[in-house]
This record gives sequence, C-alpha cells and structure tokens, in this order.
Amino acid sequence: MYIGDTGLSDIASNRQCSGFIVYDISEMRDVFAYDAHLEFFLKKKLGNPLFYDNFKVSVFLGDLMIEVFRVPSENTGNFLLKSDFFTETVNKILASGQEKFEIYCDFMPYSSNRDNIWDGWVYEQAGIRLSITQKVN
Repeated sequence: MYIGDTGLSDIASNRQCSGFIVYDISEMRDVFAYDAHLEFFLKKKLGNPLFYDNFKVSVFLGDLMIEVFRVPSENTGNFLLKSDFFTETVNKILASGQEKFEIYCDFMPYSSNRDNIWDGWVYEQAGIRLSITQKVN
C-alpha cells in the first residue's frame, strides 16, 4: 500500500495516491469484539511526507465509508490506531454479515508540495495488522 503523492510519471505528477487493504472476515460469524485496533508498520518512506498533517483512515460498512481515525501530524509512518469508536465500528461490520473488512487511507483534504517527487509511506500487506480480541457467542 502506498499513501502520498506521485513523482514524475507519464500520467501526471503530484497526484494523490490513496491506499486500500481488505481482510477476509467471513469466518468471524457470531463474534463480538471486546477490543480492536490497527497497527501500521512502515516498510519505506519516500521523499518528504512530513508536510502531510491530514492522514485519514476509514472503513466500509456496506456502501457507507466511515472515518475511524485521523493520524496525528507527528506521524512517522509507524502507529497504533485504537479507540472505542473503532471497536464499535468493527462490531457493526461483524454484525452486518460482511465477508470483507476494507480499510481506506488517504489525505483529506489532499495537498501536495508540488515538487514532482514521490512523497509518502509504503506498507507491505503484512505491515498493516488488524487485531480483534473476541468472544465467540
């Protein structure tokens, strides 16, 4: 997953790059989450993404996108996202019967330093961990 802006390319420079990751939760029927959190482990930093101060993490409940976190401006790429609201949202998604848990990361509002250089964070799929502490009903 890459979150940031683009450098020189054939398509266009300084465009926003948003990131998605999807988890299979089809086996989590009849589960109640007592705690849920996301951990992001940075693989690589490109350019100078420190000018970003509006890193947003959202999840999907059906067709509805719900913002669950605003990452602090002192973000270094590695962070833990944990809140009661996130755990409540995870429970709504589990109760809905969804088979996929989708996370969407972007900058809102989007900005660029317009330097035609890739500025952002790269994460491997294994570097974004969804943890759910559960009790089977």
